[in-house]
Amino acid sequence: MRAGLARFLRSRDYDVVEAEDGPAALHAVATGGVDLVILDLGLPGIGGTEVLATLKQRGNVPVIICSGQGGEGARIAGLDLGADD
Repeated sequence: MRAGLARFLRSRDYDVVEAEDGPAALHAVATGGVDLVILDLGLPGIGGTEVLATLKQRGNVPVIICSGQGGEGARIAGLDLGADD
């Protein structure tokens, strides 16, 4: 899903930084220049909910959750942690 979404966004002239796990995602945002995070909750290394909580503690980058982890509980937890959508 990540590769397809990245390809689509690049075809629309967006700059895209991909991260394959939680630590890489946090590093990418920490290095700057990230205007939006599209986050999968099922990240290896550090899970998506922990990445989201850390991002919201460190700053105010908007986060949209796009995840295969279903269920209303997961969506509510993400919004409660500060996801924007």
